Amino acid sequence: MGKKKWNVVKKTSKRTYVEDASGKQKTLLTPHGRFKKYKYEVDNDIRMTNDGKQKLDKNGNAQGLTAEQKAYRHGYMSALGEQAAIHKKKNGK
Repeated sequence: MGKKKWNVVKKTSKRTYVEDASGKQKTLLTPHGRFKKYKYEVDNDIRMTNDGKQKLDKNGNAQGLTAEQKAYRHGYMSALGEQAAIHKKKNGK
C-alpha cells in the first residue's frame, strides 16, 4: 500500500490546509498553531479540532480534557517556552 500524497491548498501562520487526490481535506497545525490550540484547550477545559471546532461526544456535549491530556499540553507549552528562551539567548534578542 503506497503513501498518500497530500497537496497544499492554503498556508497560514497557524495552519496548513492540505488535500489528497480524492479531495479529502485535512488541517495540519504549525508549532505556533498547536501552542495556541493547546493554550485554549487548557484554559477552557474543552477539546478542539485542528479547524477550531469543539470536539463532541456521542450525546453532542463538548469533550473535556483528561488529567493526562492537560499534563501533555502543559509539557508541550513549557518546552516551546524553553526553546524560545534558548533561541533568544543565542541570538541576542
